[in-house]
Amino acid sequence: MRYEPIIKKIESKLESSVHFTDYDFGGRDGEKCPRPHKTEWLTEQFSILMNQLKDFLNNNPDQNQLSEFLLSEIKNINSSLFLKEEFELLIWKYMEIPFFLLDNRTVHNYFEKNKNLLKYYS
Repeated sequence: MRYEPIIKKIESKLESSVHFTDYDFGGRDGEKCPRPHKTEWLTEQFSILMNQLKDFLNNNPDQNQLSEFLLSEIKNINSSLFLKEEFELLIWKYMEIPFFLLDNRTVHNYFEKNKNLLKYYS
């Protein structure tokens, strides 16, 4: 199967301690996580997205099917549950696999086009 190495990469990423920390939010410059009580929830959201992607790749989709799936996934995320910086971080972490390993820019293009139009938690 052509997606086997990517599926293994996703599994490896999920098995390692994926988490959201102050560092992810710019902590190297003294920034703090805006809602520390939500970091576990962010990790759970990320894991759900990655598991769904992994499951979808097991079906050996073509590029069009993959793009449709990714677009559907990103549109189904309720951005109003996230602060803008939380949502951006989730999307950037999720986008790593499609963008770099699958050479698919669907998530990136959608997010760049719509990031200022989405409704965020305030």
